[in-house]
Amino acid sequence: MTGDKEKLLDLSEYKGRHMVVTVNNSKLPIAHIGNTVVSSQYNTNDVSLQNVYHVPGMKKNLLSIAQLTSSGHSVLFGPQDVKVYRDLEIMEELVIKGRRLESVYVMSAETAYVDKTRKNETTDLWHMRLSHISYSKLTVMMKKSMLKGLPQLEVRKDTICAGCQYGKAHQLSYVWVYFMKEKSETFSKFKEFKEMTEVEVDKRIRCLRTDNGGEYTSDEFFYFLRECRVRHQFTCANTPQQKQRSRKKEQAPSRNCRSMLHAKNVPRRFWAEAMKTVAFVINRLPQQSKMDKKVVRDDETQSPWQTGVHGQPSEEGEPSETEAPIPLRRSARTKKPNPKYANVAIVEDANAKEPETFAEAFQNPDWSKAMKEEIAALKRNQTWELVPKPRDVEPISCKWVYKIKRRTDGLIERHKARLVARGFSQQYGLDYDETFSPVAKLTTVRVLLALAANKDWDLRQMDVKNAFLHGELDREIYMNQPMGFQSQGHPKYVCKLRKALYGLKQAPRAWYGKIAEFLTQSGYSITPADSSLFVKANGGKLAIVLAYVDDLIITGDDVEEIC
Repeated sequence: MTGDKEKLLDLSEYKGRHMVVTVNNSKLPIAHIGNTVVSSQYNTNDVSLQNVYHVPGMKKNLLSIAQLTSSGHSVLFGPQDVKVYRDLEIMEELVIKGRRLESVYVMSAETAYVDKTRKNETTDLWHMRLSHISYSKLTVMMKKSMLKGLPQLEVRKDTICAGCQYGKAHQLSYVWVYFMKEKSETFSKFKEFKEMTEVEVDKRIRCLRTDNGGEYTSDEFFYFLRECRVRHQFTCANTPQQKQRSRKKEQAPSRNCRSMLHAKNVPRRFWAEAMKTVAFVINRLPQQSKMDKKVVRDDETQSPWQTGVHGQPSEEGEPSETEAPIPLRRSARTKKPNPKYANVAIVEDANAKEPETFAEAFQNPDWSKAMKEEIAALKRNQTWELVPKPRDVEPISCKWVYKIKRRTDGLIERHKARLVARGFSQQYGLDYDETFSPVAKLTTVRVLLALAANKDWDLRQMDVKNAFLHGELDREIYMNQPMGFQSQGHPKYVCKLRKALYGLKQAPRAWYGKIAEFLTQSGYSITPADSSLFVKANGGKLAIVLAYVDDLIITGDDVEEIC
């Protein structure tokens, strides 16, 4: 009897009432009955077995002595082994040989031998056994015979492992894993790691790089590192680029661990055991020791790290001079900034800060230019008109807000100044009524994106510049003239606002009213389920606009309309 259905020929459904009872008194039903052939590794004579039961759930195959003797074979049991002969008188015709294992004789054969585990030896099985390593590494291990017992199997390129797909969210040199219940155990675990590694490799740890977490900035950690003469380097604030290497070290074992647990539906309480297994396997896999062929090493420059106590520099870094390489060809590709030099931009623009007062900003030519551009834009938009101050009217004040816009590499892109009304001094019922502005529901956004992906529609996103300044006011609101830009001919006049300004209570609602009016006049209709969703049907074509404050999502099958 066997648990592998694929080993049987001429299968037919078993209609009897017999069942197989195991040692633990569990009962296994017999599903099918058929024939099988056991190939001999000693000669060309195969052994045919009739009426072999298929018992799902059996992990080992059982060979019946009665079946062998009924088919004309002879079985000779010895003190250490067992042998099956086609004819006992002709001892040379050995068919199958086995060894005695305690009280059971374990048979062996070239193919389909009875000691073989029920599960087939497949690449997927070995992939899971080796902690879900990549199939390319599995191929290398088979070609170079790096693992004893690993058979030569065919690796398909289109194989997809569900566990790996789940666990991937980023291989490594060598991994040590320590488990902690609380972050406060970090110091004790580091001491344990330091003692272990220095004894094993006979080398001393000279530098430790960490972030500015509290578990690394404690006094006991600081004095211990100073006593051991270990230089402590901290990452700079708001620079995740410096943590990429450590994050990759963490992600790869965690990804494989999640794959193992998910593939076999193992509870998460076995996370530590699975992680130990992953670390054990990873440390014994072939690793890529060479760097990429296109990499350029520069030993003169180093990554700028903050060295010292709690992230404070202990000494000034000296700039390094490097010669610019001669360009060999032109490239039209957009080059990503090297995260290695992310801190260079921080050091270069260390003195660039956002001013807190108008007087401080006005002395800087960059901020002065930004304020002039903002005033020019407001005048072009006809945001206000200068009028004499009405009686019994207290105009609201305004202020300048300054913000430095940076690029992805940390360098300054532009200086932005925005004039903001002090809306907190407005009175409800006098200066404004309703302030609520509909915002697109998250469910609507998801449904719209899913619909566009399913229908293969063009999807566009638009950001309306200075959106609130387009909203028109339905109340008379007066504001003092902006500081530094008072009219020389009418210094005591006030600004009568025609359109909304950032900071006003009703500014978001005024902007929504403006865009809703424009889309409605263009043939769009507001949906009852979501007031931020506008739909236009024209000649069987559909155009959809979703407004999320000043961000618009545009899609549909009406290409002319959305373009």
